[in-house]
Amino acid sequence: MLGRMPSRLEEDLDAVTLHNQALFHVDQQPVSAALAKLHFLLRQQSFPAETFENLLLLYTKYDVRDRRAVFFLAPTNSFVRTASFENS
Repeated sequence: MLGRMPSRLEEDLDAVTLHNQALFHVDQQPVSAALAKLHFLLRQQSFPAETFENLLLLYTKYDVRDRRAVFFLAPTNSFVRTASFENS
């Protein structure tokens, strides 16, 4: 039944669906596509709570060291780091 449903554009997806698609399809597409989706979500006003942790897991799993280091050092993302680890 789901296979018969028309596909939607990524910009029309809700945050949870986009998050899940990024994780579900990470082995079927370039890792950069999944990382871009998760980064996009972090720039939104609301996003799934697991987004930041999953982004870090993908960086580690696929050995994306340079971008992970830049992300940690970016002062604009400090609110995400703080909120994410306070909820753990």
